[in-house]
Parts: sequence; structure tokens; C-alpha cells
Amino acid sequence: MDAVVGLVPGAGDFVAGLAGLYILSAAARAGVPKSVMTRMIGNIALDTVVGSVPILGGIFDLFFKSNQRNLRLYAKHAPTEQRNGVGYE
Repeated sequence: MDAVVGLVPGAGDFVAGLAGLYILSAAARAGVPKSVMTRMIGNIALDTVVGSVPILGGIFDLFFKSNQRNLRLYAKHAPTEQRNGVGYE
């Protein structure tokens, strides 16, 4: 979905970055360690910056998938009782 939203010039990658912030906020509420949160922020930033480059960004978005990476990090590092139904079991 990120690659499709990223096709909208200018705003597409910004909107996709905002979606990534939802996962980040859920991870913060769940008590994910700060080192993992830093990695998640890096994933969002990299995806937003590189994704904004025409053509290259679209190709990058097809393969990088920062939100899926962040969901896996969230599921791995959040205490089970704090997951709030987000992530992979």
C-alpha cells in the first residue's frame, strides 16, 4: 500500500509516514524499549525520505516496507499483555 500511496506527488510519502507513526505510538504505549523505538523511527525516516525521490522512491517502497518491519519489531519486543491487538502473533 505504501508504494501506491507514494505515487501521489509530495503528499503520498508524508501520509505513509503518518501511518507509521501510529505503530510507533502503540509501541511507546506498550513499553517497547527505547533502542527498538529508535530503530523504528529510523525505518520511518528512511522510508519517508527515500520514498519521496521520484521513481527510485517507488521502487524502494516496494521492497523496504517500513511499517511491516516496525510491526515485527513491535510484536517481538512488546510485552504480550501490552500489544493491544497490534502486530503479529
